[in-house]
Amino acid sequence: SLYVDRQSLKRTPYRKRQIKSLQDNYLKMVSHVAKKQGVLVEKKLAQMALRTAIINRFERITGDSICFIGEKLSKIYKKLGKDQFHKVVHTFLEQQVLNPETRKKAIPTKNLDKNGKKLIEEFESILKSYRDGI
Repeated sequence: SLYVDRQSLKRTPYRKRQIKSLQDNYLKMVSHVAKKQGVLVEKKLAQMALRTAIINRFERITGDSICFIGEKLSKIYKKLGKDQFHKVVHTFLEQQVLNPETRKKAIPTKNLDKNGKKLIEEFESILKSYRDGI
């Protein structure tokens, strides 16, 4: 993480015990769930990994990034036109849906013109730049 100092990252004996305890208990919980669902632990872990990849993805939104994106949108609103503006906002919001059950695999940008597609790319760049923000 970028917002902690070196001292906070040291693996002390106490922290190592806490990590081991967390991992053991987590695996027990996953084993229990897998057994209840009648699936192998490995399959349950694979399912969880897929969900986690969506929920904890690299380009997820932060408060800092949405402020910059909002500022950008407010500056180009008139140039973009109402229809394209709404398409850009809708596409961007669809990309931010974190529920694996309702999120589409790939969010198409085909409804956007060249400027709209460029904006989405700029938004993704802003998200990456501020991913460690608040």
